Amino acid sequence: MKTYFAFVLSVFVIISSISLFAQEAESDTSQGIVPFKVIAQEFTSTLQGILMSELKKGGPEAAVAVCSDTAQKLTAVIGEKYNVEIRRISLKYRNPKNAPRNDEEINLLKKMESEQSNASNPADEPAIKKFKSEEKMNRDKRFFTAPIKIGAPCLQCHGGEDQINLETLRKINSVYPNDKARGYKSGDFRGAVVIERK
Repeated sequence: MKTYFAFVLSVFVIISSISLFAQEAESDTSQGIVPFKVIAQEFTSTLQGILMSELKKGGPEAAVAVCSDTAQKLTAVIGEKYNVEIRRISLKYRNPKNAPRNDEEINLLKKMESEQSNASNPADEPAIKKFKSEEKMNRDKRFFTAPIKIGAPCLQCHGGEDQINLETLRKINSVYPNDKARGYKSGDFRGAVVIERK
């Protein structure tokens, strides 16, 4: 209960700190609909803020709990706020809930990964910083994707096994026995944020 309360409080504080940006973007739209990019930035900024806070307080083991529990709750909180569905998807997923749903999403991830690997200096960009987004019609709904990249702090949980301490590795193995999300380097393509209007 205390953990859930702390999560809700953290989300409220961080969302409040960036709400002005979201309100300004909303006022720029003729129909009062917040652009997908703003929603994606709010979601990733909030999640990254919570993740970094827990990493500082409790180390990588605490960060595993954020990714396994908090991230899923956050997608629901922000999704409800804007009446959208938010998901994180990856070809090398840790949580089975983050697996792509269909061939279209698999092909999209492969395309984004190929574009990332062909970029001039992909490692120069921090994780979840620059949004190269794609919007299209999908089943008569607006659909948005933005890449997620691996930053240096992420390697404590997503790097090679020589970069993950033993306690963190045990925690990951206990929560995710079929984990695929290891062996990354800083700047690697991790997956994508997907947002769809309900």
